[in-house]
Amino acid sequence: MQRENLLNSGICYPLGFTFSFPCKQEGLASARLTAWTKGFSCSGVVNEDVVKLLQEAINEKVILIILNS
Repeated sequence: MQRENLLNSGICYPLGFTFSFPCKQEGLASARLTAWTKGFSCSGVVNEDVVKLLQEAINEKVILIILNS
C-alpha cells in the first residue's frame, strides 16, 4: 500500500473477492463456510460468515472498505 502510494489518498477503490469454497449464501454480502475442501483447513472458520471475517481483518489493518448489501 505504501509503495503504491494508496494510503491516505482519499480515493475509493471498488473491491470484490472470490472465495472458492462451499458456502451457504445468506445475502449479497454474507456467506457462511460449510466445509473446507482442496486440502485447506483453518480452525474457527467453518459455519462463520467469511465476508464478516474479511471485513474484521481489513479493519485490523485500518483500511476503509464499504461493503454494499
